[in-house]
Amino acid sequence: MQAKVDSRSFYSHPFCYALFIVLLNFGTAAAQSVDPTFLAARYAPLLFHDVGHVPMADYLTPVDFDGDWIANNNWDNLPHFPLKAVVYYDVRETGTHFYITYMFFHPRDYARVCFPWICHENDAEGAIIAVNKSTGREDAVQTLAHNNIKTELYPILKTVPGFVADPQGRAKRVALYIEPGGHGVKYLPGDQSRFDSAFAKFHAEALSVRGFNAEAEKHFLFVYGNRADFYDGAESGVYSYDLLPLSELWRRRHDVGKGRLFSKTFNHNGARFAVGGIPGSFAGEKWGAGRANPPWGWHDSGYPGIRRGDWFLDPAFALAQKLPAVSTIYRFNPFLP
Repeated sequence: MQAKVDSRSFYSHPFCYALFIVLLNFGTAAAQSVDPTFLAARYAPLLFHDVGHVPMADYLTPVDFDGDWIANNNWDNLPHFPLKAVVYYDVRETGTHFYITYMFFHPRDYARVCFPWICHENDAEGAIIAVNKSTGREDAVQTLAHNNIKTELYPILKTVPGFVADPQGRAKRVALYIEPGGHGVKYLPGDQSRFDSAFAKFHAEALSVRGFNAEAEKHFLFVYGNRADFYDGAESGVYSYDLLPLSELWRRRHDVGKGRLFSKTFNHNGARFAVGGIPGSFAGEKWGAGRANPPWGWHDSGYPGIRRGDWFLDPAFALAQKLPAVSTIYRFNPFLP
């Protein structure tokens, strides 16, 4: 069943927006007091997700969807638990920007025929949206697809039919595409008319997304709605997703080993900072051990000047390689020493 998505429950009063703008441009202490959930919800992207031949494996879910924090039973447990739509988030801040990370978790990375170098247990791809604190506008969106990070500066915002705007018109959002099976994330290009056409057809082909699955006939559209809709076995439809803090995973970073949450710790020696002994992968085992990376393990060897973990741990430095006029001094970044 398709869900009716309504954002009014979050933006119930114009005073919230006025306070938000004041805090964006106020001093250090006040800026840090902006509720990160407020920011993550305000800029939460539209997600156009193609669905493959195992629809439940394309569901966005919590990491602990099965009631435990054991990562090597997620592949097998997937069919046996009720599943709901969630996205993980985190917010860091500099003098010029907020960096909002969104992580999209799936219990399986799969294909029609699985081999150890193709499929794996657990999957975590994502995106980072850089919000200009002076304008409140999205200056950039960076996306991750299979260890490839792509940058779109000044993205064109989209809206969808039936989405209720908050009093300041924030129905317009960054729109992202998520592949079926492997779940790579890409920015959806084009203007609103192209998006409207694609939405009417409910197919990503009209959006000219390189790498979309032309054979897919089923699709999800996920819109932030301050609630997590249950799928109930659905194979397509419009669903509301809720937000969970990435801190839930970070505070469990020492839960490492076989039959636990994480595996393969590494010492992050970034371009500017060092963080020792952090887990580089989830502790999955199906089709190869430890093949899915949490955000602090994301990397792209082709991104100039960026080392493994820098994109998430030091997002301002990463964006500065693409957009030089940004501050790289953090007012808030709890992941760094």
